[in-house]
Amino acid sequence: MPFEKGKSGNPKGRSKGAVNKSTTEFKDALNRLLEDSAPKMTQWLEDIAQDDPTKAFDILSKFAEYIHPKLSRSDVNLDATVKTVSDKLADMDEPD
Repeated sequence: MPFEKGKSGNPKGRSKGAVNKSTTEFKDALNRLLEDSAPKMTQWLEDIAQDDPTKAFDILSKFAEYIHPKLSRSDVNLDATVKTVSDKLADMDEPD
């Protein structure tokens, strides 16, 4: 029973949120590599820092972004008038 041209064997497709098997396997392999290398990373950074402290700091800051991502910039627009304490006191002295 061959499939008709243009029709899938699974018309509903992959369910929402289903993870790609290849992606999961790659992430697992990368995690194992990082876990196995973690004890050596401190020594690697120290070796790099001896020759080039700036480079070591740059590498460390790049790793830090995965632990503590950069905060996004927020624009604040204040249209309200800000009164100083002396302005408020002057308003209190004015008669109603």
